[in-house]
Amino acid sequence: MDWIQTVIIAIVEGLTEFLPVSSTGHMIIAQNILGVESTEFVKAFTFIIHSLSGMSLLETILSTQQGARSRGNARFQAVDS
Repeated sequence: MDWIQTVIIAIVEGLTEFLPVSSTGHMIIAQNILGVESTEFVKAFTFIIHSLSGMSLLETILSTQQGARSRGNARFQAVDS
């Protein structure tokens, strides 16, 4: 797998992660279209891309919730003053 195939597959993962479709399925389809063989490296790459995508999604959710809590606390403090 060369770097262009890597970038294309990563873009497919990023675009389909937030859609109600299987991002793994789309990554496998993209790998097949690009002619990437299913080696141990490719399996590890797919796992790592999925893990990082999930961690970034979790970070986004947690930071959004933290921001909402901070704004909520600021409102209560302004009312109490």
